[in-house]
Amino acid sequence: MIEDFKGDDCGIARDENHALFQWVHGKYRVVFSITQKGKALVAHFACRKESLRQVKKAIREFVAWCFENYACEVIFAPIEKKSVKRIVEKCGFTHLLTAPKGDIYQLPRCRHG
Repeated sequence: MIEDFKGDDCGIARDENHALFQWVHGKYRVVFSITQKGKALVAHFACRKESLRQVKKAIREFVAWCFENYACEVIFAPIEKKSVKRIVEKCGFTHLLTAPKGDIYQLPRCRHG
């Protein structure tokens, strides 16, 4: 379930323009930050080690929630770590471009589902 953020931010990437939310399922918790740029959302996620096995489920639910609650056509995810790239690819994101600090992945609304 996606809910308003409270508690530990797990060191998530963000600035004053990012809204924070969290996915909670029992003892598992994944934190998300998003900012809207036109018709796009830019998203980050973070969690503690004990929640790693739940990240794919959390991302899928968060993406569905974003497309239901925001007027956006695409979600972008800037990523540095190879292991995280593999996770988002399993959630339907595709590589868009390589940037100086990692890669940008995208999930258009039309590919979601």
